[in-house]
Amino acid sequence: MPIPPLSTLLLAGWAYLHFYQHGFHVSALNGLHQAMTCELSGGKIERSKSIGLRLDSCVPMNASEFGLVTAAFTVGGLLGAISADSVTRRSGRVRTLQIASLLFAMGSFCIGTGNSVSRLIVGRILAGGGSGLSSVTVPLYLAELAPSLRGVLSILAQLSVNCGILTGQLVSFPYAQPLLWRQAMLVPICLSGLQMLGSTIALRAGRRRMAEIREKQLFEIEDATMDLDDDQDSVAPLGVMEIISSTDPYIKRGFIIVLVTQMSQQLCGITPVMSFSTRILTPVFKANSRYIATLMLIPKLPITLIPAFLLKRVPPKDLLRYSCYCTAGSALVLAIGLNTNISSLSILGISVFVSAFSIGLGPVTIVVLSEVLPPHARTAAGSIGVALNWSTSFVMASIFLPLQEALKTGPESGDGNIFMLIFPICLVASVAITSSYRALERISRV
Repeated sequence: MPIPPLSTLLLAGWAYLHFYQHGFHVSALNGLHQAMTCELSGGKIERSKSIGLRLDSCVPMNASEFGLVTAAFTVGGLLGAISADSVTRRSGRVRTLQIASLLFAMGSFCIGTGNSVSRLIVGRILAGGGSGLSSVTVPLYLAELAPSLRGVLSILAQLSVNCGILTGQLVSFPYAQPLLWRQAMLVPICLSGLQMLGSTIALRAGRRRMAEIREKQLFEIEDATMDLDDDQDSVAPLGVMEIISSTDPYIKRGFIIVLVTQMSQQLCGITPVMSFSTRILTPVFKANSRYIATLMLIPKLPITLIPAFLLKRVPPKDLLRYSCYCTAGSALVLAIGLNTNISSLSILGISVFVSAFSIGLGPVTIVVLSEVLPPHARTAAGSIGVALNWSTSFVMASIFLPLQEALKTGPESGDGNIFMLIFPICLVASVAITSSYRALERISRV
């Protein structure tokens, strides 16, 4: 595999910061929830003045309210994903990512200075908006940056998400204290400043690269425009409604695969597991649940790199299918471990669950878009697919804690029953992915 030039690596690194931000916000509240919700202070609220702002030491919230604040991130993600196509058409990919950086900073500031549930929700929605724009735009930017390496670059994008998730969990250790939890939001604010700085370099690099391509007359390659910002594709890009109403059988079947894989990624339960892992493990590990939740993330990083080597040998559909099977089996093991209070089974279940997702459903889903659809259909289809992903993520994050309580068989028993429900969902997702790929293959053989 050829080594990309330094400029390509730097531009990819800048793009990865947006996924890193996404990962951070996914897990940031997971380890801070006791300090945020006044659980750690026993309901006592103290007020402090900092940088001219009156900040409460915590924000009183019950489990449902905290779940709503957590899920609000996915609402912003949905709005960002839906608007990504139109924003990119008007502003180009790089300027779209600049807007995403601003939303990350504004959202983090609102969370860090919020004294009410509503203010926290607004902050999470803004940060989610930045993530939604990024989740559609970054994969397309990477595919244009180095078309021959788009599979590997997409896998590394998932690695950056995982690094952000781990960072968000690690930040909770020094900052999970009353009032101090607000300082954790300085991390994404500083990252946003770095992203804005990098975007100015990306704009200049994009223009310079376009000039080189025009001079060498390389417009015959797949991503002929190679436009990293404002240039137009040789084929006019399809809009959202054009994708939905398209009669091209290849586009129709490819679009269905995008929808199925995006929905399957979230229905298999990764968002609640990442967002509430500390609470999920608390019945078994009590005060040590935060440490266990962090430790399970460490092997997730190297495991994410495995698909980068497998994609040349194993078709994406097989990686996705195997990932669903392993996720289903681990959900069953986790359910048994939580219900029987067996710590070893609980650790095994949640570790394999996260690892199985990291091999297939996590990184490979990003690759699918550029694999099954032509370039002119990717932006709109990606916007719809990611919007569906965010919608499903919101539903899963919103209903997880209430549903877990409803499925319990007693005050201290049945915490794992909800994973009994995730087990068959993962099996159904595997069947749906296999069927949608077979439909596309039948058309390709004609």
